[in-house]
Amino acid sequence: MRHRKQNIGMLIALIIVFVAGIFFFHTQKKSNDKTFYIKQDTIDNTKDTIIISGNGGFTGRFPDVIATKEGLLASYYWNDTHAPYVFGDHLGVIRIQRGSSDGENWSSPIDLIDKAFLIKSGLGLWKSGDTYYYSEADANEHNAEFCIEARDPNFARMGEHLIMTFFTRIPWDSGQAGYTYLCYDENYDYTYGRTYVMVSDDEGYTWSRPVEIRCDYLNSGSAKRGNIAAIDDHSVLISLYGYNDASGDTFTTANILASYEKEEWQFKEYCSHMEENKEEAGAFKPGITEVSFTILDKKIYALMRWNGDVMVSEDQGATWKEVNVAGRKDKYVLHQPSLQTIVETGQILASWAEPNETGGRDIFLMLYDPQKDEAWRYENKFCIYHNDEAGDMADPTSILLKDNNVLTIYYDAQKEIVACTKTKLIENK
Repeated sequence: MRHRKQNIGMLIALIIVFVAGIFFFHTQKKSNDKTFYIKQDTIDNTKDTIIISGNGGFTGRFPDVIATKEGLLASYYWNDTHAPYVFGDHLGVIRIQRGSSDGENWSSPIDLIDKAFLIKSGLGLWKSGDTYYYSEADANEHNAEFCIEARDPNFARMGEHLIMTFFTRIPWDSGQAGYTYLCYDENYDYTYGRTYVMVSDDEGYTWSRPVEIRCDYLNSGSAKRGNIAAIDDHSVLISLYGYNDASGDTFTTANILASYEKEEWQFKEYCSHMEENKEEAGAFKPGITEVSFTILDKKIYALMRWNGDVMVSEDQGATWKEVNVAGRKDKYVLHQPSLQTIVETGQILASWAEPNETGGRDIFLMLYDPQKDEAWRYENKFCIYHNDEAGDMADPTSILLKDNNVLTIYYDAQKEIVACTKTKLIENK
């Protein structure tokens, strides 16, 4: 009798496991069949939320945004010009602001990376006459001028860590950190410096000392803008652009596999690619600058400025293959790409800017499914921001909110705003 009860119990357990398996398969299949589509009938940016407005000629540029455990976190470069060019120009700072999870309400700005922060981090740089100084005491003694700034902040989530990257703008002949920098314009004192990464373990309230993203290939200056690929809880792939002493004033790229363990960074760089079965310098084609990454099914996808190429890597960024791209003109120009993976649908959310007929830029949004779409089709794009005036603007980053709205952060220097616009996604199950 006891054996009979045991057999019945085992049978019931097997039935439960079988039913649970069927339910799991059904829910997974249902989830995999779920697809998002962009729903937009008109462009109405009058309803966009202003994060920060200009003040006294100063305004925000080059913003980024990320979701935190408490809401949203935005950051941007704050100055009265696109960049300092000659000594005496104002040097910008990187600001940070916290927003509600729906992006409707934002706190007052805080200067995160300013002169004091750079000095405290050991990145201070001053000039008096023909001499550069690297300590505040020496600079004060010689009445030297401060001459370094941080710009173009980018966020990423790496496990429990929040990371931020930025790069510096410095005088081309400063020799800071032992590098020789490119003077890309003889009329300018300033040039591209080095790129840094820092870590926060409290959702962006405090940050570690910035560490230079070591890149020997970009030995004449490095910069960064774009999404970072989080490979696991301790490593990311970061795309840099800048100059190599052999490439002259032509931009070139390097991809950095960065690992973070016990508060220490290790960097491995990839700085070559294949063209017509021949290895060429640079992670991507010459002239490419800003690249955004995202990961889907253990593959890293890349969208790049300026030609709109889409690439995919199956070996954590060591090698790349082209994704079939359709709907692109021969002289296609794409600025400031952004990528994010939508895990529940297996889609990639992309945004970018393009020049328009007025001399300004329009911002576009698109969805791509590598499993269902035979090509990345630019004709599937939706314009979500139209710029009527020529000038400095765009730099979109798009993230999916919990209510299936896409929030896209951008700047428009003519309007002196950093703002965000929302685009509704609809489900098809």
